[in-house]
Amino acid sequence: TSLKLLLPDNILVIVLSGFLVIGLLKKRRYYLIPWIVWLSASCIILIILWSLRAIIAVKDQVISDIALLAAALGIFGLQVYFILVVFSHYQNMKNSPNQISVVVKL
Repeated sequence: TSLKLLLPDNILVIVLSGFLVIGLLKKRRYYLIPWIVWLSASCIILIILWSLRAIIAVKDQVISDIALLAAALGIFGLQVYFILVVFSHYQNMKNSPNQISVVVKL
């Protein structure tokens, strides 16, 4: 049953990621908004679920759950970083629509 819940979410993430790539390639910043909103909402939901799970793990003193929550916190940090990167690019596209994006390799 959990697979039935994850499948629509994964399909939506794939579609929104497609919009993200198209928006970046065609310089259409409004295509980035659905991805930013969806990932932000999923982060908020994950914080709520992880908080509930942490309360249960501490109450039951389950070490494996605490380790799992620590790993999940690292993944959450990556998600927040990705949101900030895409939002920053969205702001750059908003401030200078005719500017060409350049990637610098060091």
